[in-house]
Amino acid sequence: EAYSLAILLLEYAEQLENPPALQIFATDLSEEALRRARAGFYLDTIAMDLAPERLARFFVKESDGYRVGKELREIVLFATHSLLRDPPFSKIDLISCRNVLIYLQRSVQRQLLELFHYALVSDGYLFLGSAETTDTTALFQDVNRRCNIFQANRTESATVQWLAAPLMRPLPHPPVSFSQVNREGLSDAEIFHLQLLEECAPPRVIVNADYEIIYFSEGVSRYLYQPRGEPTNRVLRRICEELRVELTTALFRAFEHGEASQTQAVSLQFDGRKCWVVLDVRPALTPHRKGYAVLFFHEYADEAGVRNKSPQEEQTMRVLEEELQTLRLQLQTTVEEYEISKEEMRASHEELLSMNEELRSTTEELETSKEELQSINEELFAVNRELKNKVAEVTQSNNNFQNLLISTDIATLFLDRTLRIAFYTPPTTAIFNFIPPDRGRPLAHLRTNLHDTQLEADARQVLAELRPVEREVQSLTGQWFLMRMRPYRTAANQIEGVVITFVDITERKAFEDRQGQLLQEIEQHRSRLRILNQALATAQENERKGLVRTLHDRVGQSLVALNLTLKLIQQEIATQLSPSSQAQTRIVEAQRFIKEVTEQIRNVMAELHPPMLDDYGLLATLKWYAIKLGQQSNIRVDVQGPEFTERLGENTEVTLFRIAQEAMTNAVKHGQLSSITVAVAVDGHQIKLQITDNGRGIGQNDGANAVIRPGWGILSMQERATAIGGRL
Repeated sequence: EAYSLAILLLEYAEQLENPPALQIFATDLSEEALRRARAGFYLDTIAMDLAPERLARFFVKESDGYRVGKELREIVLFATHSLLRDPPFSKIDLISCRNVLIYLQRSVQRQLLELFHYALVSDGYLFLGSAETTDTTALFQDVNRRCNIFQANRTESATVQWLAAPLMRPLPHPPVSFSQVNREGLSDAEIFHLQLLEECAPPRVIVNADYEIIYFSEGVSRYLYQPRGEPTNRVLRRICEELRVELTTALFRAFEHGEASQTQAVSLQFDGRKCWVVLDVRPALTPHRKGYAVLFFHEYADEAGVRNKSPQEEQTMRVLEEELQTLRLQLQTTVEEYEISKEEMRASHEELLSMNEELRSTTEELETSKEELQSINEELFAVNRELKNKVAEVTQSNNNFQNLLISTDIATLFLDRTLRIAFYTPPTTAIFNFIPPDRGRPLAHLRTNLHDTQLEADARQVLAELRPVEREVQSLTGQWFLMRMRPYRTAANQIEGVVITFVDITERKAFEDRQGQLLQEIEQHRSRLRILNQALATAQENERKGLVRTLHDRVGQSLVALNLTLKLIQQEIATQLSPSSQAQTRIVEAQRFIKEVTEQIRNVMAELHPPMLDDYGLLATLKWYAIKLGQQSNIRVDVQGPEFTERLGENTEVTLFRIAQEAMTNAVKHGQLSSITVAVAVDGHQIKLQITDNGRGIGQNDGANAVIRPGWGILSMQERATAIGGRL
């Protein structure tokens, strides 16, 4: 609990502009509990109850747990202390006494609460357990009832007398009067007798062997008063000064010798009127009442009422009174000196108690410091071992790093923030002509074997912008290097310089040059192939047109003539043969066959070169082909596009139709679809042809790692588009 409060107070103090100095006194009666608390060791399970930030700040990880860190140890002091026997601390801002009062009696609880009030500063706070309360005293007020936090009221603590043990005793119970006497068990006659005694008897006071008032009757207040300072019930301090000497002698005779005595008459002034008072002191008469005495105050209006004296007696009395007055003054002086000495001794005793407590606290601090030093010594041994291990690890890592840099055969140069040489690998010497004394020299003072002269400017740019620089540079001997410059970052993410690497790419540059030449040759071949393809496509179209004309002019006309001949033959034999004759039937079948062949020839002609393309243009031909393809494949084909006000040109229209025809044919064969949409759009001086279907697409359902490779159909369409200045 002490460490928990320390953590909370430290975290809160950090939020203050002027944080106070913190000191926590943790006390207990058990030395074993204090020893374990001073050790401050916890198992690994506390990591489940503490936030990682608190665990890292206030605890030190050990092999089998966590130990309280130095920051907490410096403000928490453990000491053996008894709340009931030892003097309390003072000027405390907060007292935490949780789950202690519930095990004590009510009277002891009240005493401890008074002690806490005395120990706290004005407006100090008291923190109790959930089942504890301060209802037995009015010294505290609630601050947070749910958390049982209370604040001390600004009233003088009644514990001051009780705290001064062993020299000072607690105040006795206040004296009682006749009205406070318990009358239970008394008869009416006894009660009446007590009333008559109270009314008729002279004023009286009962004191114990310590000269403390335990009972007073009515009318004694004129002889007693409360002195300045601490409240007291001692009769010799409360009696008026004129009666103090006489009373001291009478009480001494009563308690030491058991004798009753009557003092000489002493003159007093009450409200400007002089009177004479005689004290009658009588010890207790019964054995079980031993240790008490009764003081009766007999008051007379004049000295004559006290006794009748002869002139000689009066003369003797005056002499005695003068001597008595002198002795009284001497005694008063002695009493005052005694009281002063007593107060000084009491103050000295309190100082000794305070010094004793300070010495005890110092001893505890020394013991704690010794334990802390021992703990620090152990920690230093552990840290020393860790440092040795770290040095070995760093040495091994450095060796690994050196071997790695050398084995990579990459020229690497390290510069510090002032662009001075910090480290370099052996291959770097071929670029900079380094010698061992060059370490620490500025980069600008060194000559390089590179055509590039911007190394220093690039390095400053990397330091300023924290962005890498990468460039290909060539040496004077013709070698090519890939130069990379990057900021040198430490483990703390701080920039401490620049790292420059030079990767030899001479062979790669040669390969790239050769590759460029090959690509140029390939592009030339592709251009020639493109021209050949365009010529081939034109030749194919011309050949198709020739085939169409041949089929139309020759085969078509021959079929028409054959069909007319069959009709004439049919008419000639119709008069000679019956309609159901075999010859008549064969003529009909021949006519049907000629019709089918004619239709097939027309389809072949349309496939080779649709006549609508020459007569009606691209959009009408696409719609015609869509209807035809839909009827053949039972697939819905839609053609969308505006009516062209001008023809696109024969070559362009033929190429676009062939691309659309190829795409739709391939989709029907391989796409597993149910609909195709062909859209033709005009965008300024460009024509956009888009064919969309709902099939599985190219490369779909061929595995997660399928690679799409265009077939001859797509390549053919790409070449067609390129031939007319378009792209697919």
